[in-house]
Amino acid sequence: RSINRAVGTWEDESVFLGSHNRQGVNDLVGANTSFDAALSASWSEFTISDIQDTLGKLPAWAFDDPNFGIVCSLPFYHSVLRRFALSAGGNTGTDVLGGFGESLMWDGIPVYISQVMPKVYAGNANVMFVGAWSRSAKFGVVSGSEQMATSDQRYFDQDQVAFRYTQRWAHTLHDVNNTANASGVVALID
Repeated sequence: RSINRAVGTWEDESVFLGSHNRQGVNDLVGANTSFDAALSASWSEFTISDIQDTLGKLPAWAFDDPNFGIVCSLPFYHSVLRRFALSAGGNTGTDVLGGFGESLMWDGIPVYISQVMPKVYAGNANVMFVGAWSRSAKFGVVSGSEQMATSDQRYFDQDQVAFRYTQRWAHTLHDVNNTANASGVVALID
């Protein structure tokens, strides 16, 4: 599990943040493809209109994508998106205690959690990406490139076993850009 988490973090840093000498979503979205909520000091000042205005930056074709979704951190989801759901009128105690379903959703849109997205208010940071992921980006692992190896020699004196996992993969962000009403992925800025 720790290897999977480490690989997932590396991939998310590359795809979303543009780390590890790769071009990421953060590098491509700009003023035309992001909505700046212009908060003064915290996420608590976000409104539902801020989320809807961000969605309004997308072209119509993006909403048809079967992998349309929101990417954010778990703290952002709970502090902003889930806060809206819990404060909506008509919620029952059962709704609040039992949740609203097993999947993370907001306004019928799947929410994908990435721990490389901001976990606290930072001011002028992209805190949420939303869009047509399969129609705007491609991600793939080279077939047969995943390999796991162990060694009981390297850490023999410490009574430990070493594990090594390698994988070859690539991503391309072909319809993520700074062109108004043309980018398949947009951002919300805090």
